[in-house]
Amino acid sequence: GFRRSMTRSPTATELDRILKYYRDEVAYYEKDPKAAGLVAKGYTGPAANLPEVAAWTMVSNVLLNLDGALTEE
Repeated sequence: GFRRSMTRSPTATELDRILKYYRDEVAYYEKDPKAAGLVAKGYTGPAANLPEVAAWTMVSNVLLNLDGALTEE
């Protein structure tokens, strides 16, 4: 996702931050399945996967809102 939105590979630091954010989001949505259902509205797969789907939705949102994804330099 990073390469597609930014047209380059992430640095090690960027990758670490994205993965930490993903893990934090999974942990949050595991504790709050109702919130996960709101974020991943329309998801029809197994309920056990809902926290990960919600977390990836949030990661995608962050990637698409990065300055490099919004502007061309």
